[in-house]
Amino acid sequence: MNGYSDVDDMKNNIDIEAGEGLLYPGIGYGENQLRWGFIRKVYGILAAQILLTTAVSTVTVLYAPINDLLRGNSWILLFLLFTPFILLWPLHIYQQKHPLNFVFLGLFTASLSLTVGVTCANTEGRIVLEALILTSAVVAALTGYTFWASKKGQDFSYLGPILFTSLIVLVFTGFIQMFFPLGSTSTAIYSVLPFCG
Repeated sequence: MNGYSDVDDMKNNIDIEAGEGLLYPGIGYGENQLRWGFIRKVYGILAAQILLTTAVSTVTVLYAPINDLLRGNSWILLFLLFTPFILLWPLHIYQQKHPLNFVFLGLFTASLSLTVGVTCANTEGRIVLEALILTSAVVAALTGYTFWASKKGQDFSYLGPILFTSLIVLVFTGFIQMFFPLGSTSTAIYSVLPFCG
């Protein structure tokens, strides 16, 4: 079966606390290295996208001529709105062509980062800070849950990751409300949503 074993059969023979570094208990060393390599590649691309978005958004907000140009010209805003959707087509077509897929992914990220920059330039700073904190909490919670579930050899259920991440977001929303009150109605709505599942 090409190095794969049933996870339920292997649970008795694997010591999770031994620190073997297996991503999925019950698979061979080669498959494990390939999976960790894929995860490193995905997180590398994600980190590059976040850094590019942060850099472009910072320049858009802090450099006054670009800020004024993007605020006052509705045609540029309309172009920036539809550019990511247009770039989805070549991303789909060239997804298996190595140099072109990175070029189109870079263009897609640049167009989205300009859109985020326009949003940051036209929005109050504390709202952008709240969005940054909550987005970081979601990414950290999903990453932590993914690695935890993978190390345990557990399969993902539909609501497990969603409820865990929603609970983390609820906790961070409570911390944010200590500094920037949102209001009691929105708090009640946000508090009920994670537990509707």
